[in-house]
Amino acid sequence: MLVVRQVTREVSILVQCPMAQTICQGSAAMKATRAQIQLRVGDLIQFRLDGAQFWHICEYVRVMERDVDTVWFRGHDAKPLSDATLCRYIAKADAQITTMSLSCREKLVRQHLAERRNIYAKAIANGDRRTALAAKDSEAKLLGLFPTGELKLDIKSCFASVESGRLLRSG
Repeated sequence: MLVVRQVTREVSILVQCPMAQTICQGSAAMKATRAQIQLRVGDLIQFRLDGAQFWHICEYVRVMERDVDTVWFRGHDAKPLSDATLCRYIAKADAQITTMSLSCREKLVRQHLAERRNIYAKAIANGDRRTALAAKDSEAKLLGLFPTGELKLDIKSCFASVESGRLLRSG
């Protein structure tokens, strides 16, 4: 029988243990360990990414609870997991998906910023101002430095403010 063994706080592995079957058969309603919960939540992540709803997961878990070789097995005479427990597992899976998505987004933004800065540096080194400006423009857009709405400029007022600035400096 396969048994969950926690290697570190974050990493758990399945190991073959001949004594585990007799131990599990004797205790029908054991509480799940942290490692088992982590593996169960990990199992649900893929289902949630595939778009599974609560009832799909319930069907899957009910079938897997009968299989001795799965992390869902609770014992031959044990009651099935409650809907509330499954809801908690699903909530944990959704939270991990959200965390992974946010960290992946941050990593992608950092990677794209580094690429744009590299392009900018190469363009400046080669004297290609147009490419350098395009790289800086793209970086600013990525960082959200431009206003989201359309920016309407009145040309006459722009020239007037420039001229008044010149007059102030010269006077």
